[in-house]
Amino acid sequence: MWGKGKAGNFDTVGLPIPSNIPGPETNAAIYELTGVDGSKFRTVLRYGWPINPALTDESLSVDDRSWNIYMTRIAVTYIGNPNATWGNLVGVTRSAVDNRISGANGAAAKANSPAISVNGEIDDSEVGIAPQSPSFALGHSRRTNCRRNPFRFEWAQNTPAGTRLYVDGSYIATAPTNPTNNFTVNPGGGFVTATEFHFVMPAGSQGQTARVNLVGINNQYAGRVFVMQNPNDTVNWQDLIFYIPEVLASASYTWDYEPYTTPPQPLHQGTTG
Repeated sequence: MWGKGKAGNFDTVGLPIPSNIPGPETNAAIYELTGVDGSKFRTVLRYGWPINPALTDESLSVDDRSWNIYMTRIAVTYIGNPNATWGNLVGVTRSAVDNRISGANGAAAKANSPAISVNGEIDDSEVGIAPQSPSFALGHSRRTNCRRNPFRFEWAQNTPAGTRLYVDGSYIATAPTNPTNNFTVNPGGGFVTATEFHFVMPAGSQGQTARVNLVGINNQYAGRVFVMQNPNDTVNWQDLIFYIPEVLASASYTWDYEPYTTPPQPLHQGTTG
């Protein structure tokens, strides 16, 4: 999520930029926004368009979605210019801006529509009596302009070594080695498309649990607000203010013992005397 506006004299901290990440030309071009103002921007961007699924629902008309975009941008600009005089910011417009500044309805919308889900849940657990788990269906909700929430699979601690992971029927990795692929539910972007996955646990692991976490590829930067500036001309160039949402889900499978059954008892023969 991004918005245009001047960052002003807000508290910032430098952000080390890995050399393989495109975007800012130098470390001096991007900062993490901190302090009270950083918190205000965080609320708007965390619950505004497009991160708030309620504002990007495709059942809404194009005009309604355009309105949601515009109101979010106004809210960002409003916070970025606290001393400005605003005209005609009243009625429905004022209410929409205030809702984004306060995060009203945003938290519920995000909770009800997770960035990525497994069988419709953020954390799904299954139990079975076979070494192969049931299929875990993947789902997602929009969090970015590109509609993709790329992630990777990471084995959780205590997953039995030798557990195999299959995605859409194809073998991917064996625990404890994590896959190197980056996946997405919504196709595109050069990521591997994934619609479902399952485990196959190794012999001798009955009574144990295999767990895998689905971790957004940008989660190390998630939950924070960043400012990107032109380091050579901060006055005449607009700042880009953006927020990276967290993408996280998990799934587990326990290979249980077969239910105990009482073996049939021999019939007792009666005696006569």
